[in-house]
Amino acid sequence: MTFKVAIQAELNIGIAQCIWAITPFFISVIDRVFYHRAIDSKAIWGMSLIVFGAIFISLSEVFKASDPDSPEVVTADEDKTPVWVAILVSFCPPTFFSLNIFVVLKYVNETLKIDAMDFAVAYWGMASAVYQIFAIFYFLQVEDSFDWGLWVNGSIASLLNLIGGIFSICAYATMAPPGPSTALIGNQTIIVIIVSAVMLGKVPSGLQIIGLIFGILGSLVLTVFKEMKAFV
Repeated sequence: MTFKVAIQAELNIGIAQCIWAITPFFISVIDRVFYHRAIDSKAIWGMSLIVFGAIFISLSEVFKASDPDSPEVVTADEDKTPVWVAILVSFCPPTFFSLNIFVVLKYVNETLKIDAMDFAVAYWGMASAVYQIFAIFYFLQVEDSFDWGLWVNGSIASLLNLIGGIFSICAYATMAPPGPSTALIGNQTIIVIIVSAVMLGKVPSGLQIIGLIFGILGSLVLTVFKEMKAFV
């Protein structure tokens, strides 16, 4: 829905995805302010590299020549949404993700003493079912062409995303640093670029290559910093 609003506002979806990259910092700030967890320099460097990597990869789409067959085709003037609305909507996902981790998970896991895995499966499973039902009814009524094949593909991908979300919630519940953990999740942008390049047989653009390097370095800093330091 965020991308849909961005397209209606003639805002490149790469910019919308750039805004999502601030999620790790949102989470780290909340963790610092409310739970007084220090952010070490290694985490800051690692998160920054991954965020910059995502930004470079996303901005590569801004400078790409416009393709008339792309889903980012400019919409009619009467359907155009103000750009500020699209930007505001783009801040909703990282805000929601950050608050969800601390308000819901911390309360449920630490106060109510409910197992994180049980809660994650039930909560995200029910939420996903509600989203699916809403989406089917919405797009069948609003869109002229609803593609059931794409819906099946998207549902399978969403299931994999749900599994990843459950693992990430369990990581937070075991007191893993939430900011760096979320930064690693942001590597999905990097993986998508690599998979797309292989599928299309195309070499990534200059900005995308820079983003890949930053993202990979950030991941290494967050995960094997001591080994990297020893190697250097």
